[in-house]
Amino acid sequence: MSCPGAPGPRDSRSTGGAAGRGAGPVDFSDLFGGGGQIDLEQILGGAFGGGGKRQSRRAARRGDDVEVEVEIPFNIAVEGGKYELSLDRGGKHESLSIKIPAGVDTGSLVRLAAQGQPGGNGGPAGDLLVRIRVAPHPWFRREGNNLLVDVPVTISEAVLGAKVEVPTLSEGQVVVTIPPGTSSGAKLRLKGKGVLDRSTKERGDLFVVVKIVVPRKPGERAKQLLQELAEAEPYAPRGGLW
Repeated sequence: MSCPGAPGPRDSRSTGGAAGRGAGPVDFSDLFGGGGQIDLEQILGGAFGGGGKRQSRRAARRGDDVEVEVEIPFNIAVEGGKYELSLDRGGKHESLSIKIPAGVDTGSLVRLAAQGQPGGNGGPAGDLLVRIRVAPHPWFRREGNNLLVDVPVTISEAVLGAKVEVPTLSEGQVVVTIPPGTSSGAKLRLKGKGVLDRSTKERGDLFVVVKIVVPRKPGERAKQLLQELAEAEPYAPRGGLW
């Protein structure tokens, strides 16, 4: 028998407020629109400093490459050697010694690792790219791996033949035989005295280009001999040419 006004026994099936939910386990999927899993690190990370620490870390970034152009002597381009490069970076003067490999030509690129712009957030520096421009030589010119040098000879040397000294790039002067009857423009080959090929490790050739020179004001005796030579010449060089 119950007293009037006394509360009746609780029916767990009829309770439905917040008190009823607090009595049992909490389903986070109900709280956050559920069905999926909840990443507690996302919820609590900001409160405990975890998320902020991760955001403060930045990925290391490699520095940019820097390209410069330099003009190097012809001899260094063909034979290789060291070249001193002067740079102004950030208001600071720097000097770098570059090793030039033998056989480079205008347009070749020499890469200096880690000499470019510094990296970001501890990343590696970029590279310095040195673009080569080869200065002209007073005597030699280059065609691929071959070298050419013009050698002036007299009329008598070309007609009768002669031994003349000619320059080489790395071996000083050598004696070359001009065969009798050599015409102007003829090429005499000196094997293996050209430019080193970086892929085959073999040298090209040096070509001696014969250039017949004539005196502007020959003496009387020379004129007489040339006149006799003209009368004695057995052929017409332009006969039937046109």
